[in-house]
Amino acid sequence: MEYYRKAAAVLIVVLALILPFVLKQAQITAVVDLDQLTAESSYINNLKENVEANPRPNAELEAEIMQLLKETTAELAAKENYQTVVLKHPIYKGGEDITETVIREIDNNNGF
Repeated sequence: MEYYRKAAAVLIVVLALILPFVLKQAQITAVVDLDQLTAESSYINNLKENVEANPRPNAELEAEIMQLLKETTAELAAKENYQTVVLKHPIYKGGEDITETVIREIDNNNGF
């Protein structure tokens, strides 16, 4: 009986050591094209038009857009298991373009 207890303990230790490698999820990097986002998002274009009608500092509008982008991409990253979300620039390996998804999320979340 003592032999089975030791064998079970060894098996549990081995499984505990191996399990993290087996269950490890793929790490995906997502890419967002800021130029495309600002050109195609109805909500962001509406923000730009409101600035033209009621002038305010350009830096304030840029900060608002970047905050919106940060919040939306954080939600998508959590929902879709993206390890990293970066703005589009030369990426030498990998990167899943999620620009269209971000545009849809921003517009849908803001009633457009």
